[in-house]
Amino acid sequence: DEDDPLLTATGKKAQELLTEQAKKGCYVYSKSSRTDPLVLPTSLDRRTRKKVHEYCAKLGLYSRSSGVGGDRAMIVSRWAPWSHVDVADMYEVVGAAVARVAPAPSTRASSSATEPPTG
Repeated sequence: DEDDPLLTATGKKAQELLTEQAKKGCYVYSKSSRTDPLVLPTSLDRRTRKKVHEYCAKLGLYSRSSGVGGDRAMIVSRWAPWSHVDVADMYEVVGAAVARVAPAPSTRASSSATEPPTG
């Protein structure tokens, strides 16, 4: 559309318009029932992505950038990706899951030392 200001703007004005459109997209996403991530275009420069990351945090959304150079895009989601999980928290979760299905290490070690192999 020739009347679209984003198509006719250049430089700083174009980035300001992109920032506002990206923020609007994030706001609409935050109010929607979507569960899939929102992928913003690769046309956002580093400063614009930073502003949108900050805005997403205010909305309670998680965001990250992915890709290299001109192919770098922002991915916005409702949940933190695994890379944002603290290692200590992950150890507790995995340890608790393993403890439910495996015998305690002291039990396993003592039984293998005192019982003859079967078979």
